[in-house]
Amino acid sequence: MASIIVAYDKNTRGIGADNKLLWHIVEDMRFFRDTTIENPIVMGRKTWDSLPKKPLDWRQNIILSKTLEIDPTTVGACIARDVREAAEFISYFTVFHNKESFIIGGESIYKEFIGVVKKIYATEVDYRGGKQPDTFFPAINEDEWDSEIIYESDNDIIPYVRKVFTKKCQS
Repeated sequence: MASIIVAYDKNTRGIGADNKLLWHIVEDMRFFRDTTIENPIVMGRKTWDSLPKKPLDWRQNIILSKTLEIDPTTVGACIARDVREAAEFISYFTVFHNKESFIIGGESIYKEFIGVVKKIYATEVDYRGGKQPDTFFPAINEDEWDSEIIYESDNDIIPYVRKVFTKKCQS
């Protein structure tokens, strides 16, 4: 099974600017780490490029890129050339290793997978920073999803709420 994990501005749905996150929220980074640890993560090349340390430890890193070449920074990562190949990696880890795969961004990767994931772990941030976002999380039709708040925080900088959306089943 594949899920999306994302933090976005609840007003603009912005997720980043200049290939960087708009914020650094310790609790959200901890939640990301604890949720994705020992599970495969799928990201685009720009997200891969933005990582300060590559690959992310204790996770199978899958990079979706048509152009990225294997080099010392990609050791320990899988490179998928298209969505079908990324889906094959996800299927392998789901079926043979009973793992939940996480789509971790960026914008175009979220757009590719949003129609097929069963779950979205979303941190909705009340962003009040100066940088204008240039990448965004796609809108979802909330009528097609159930949601529950699983964690709520109000730190000194930015209040946020984490929601888990799960697709509603047709009967």
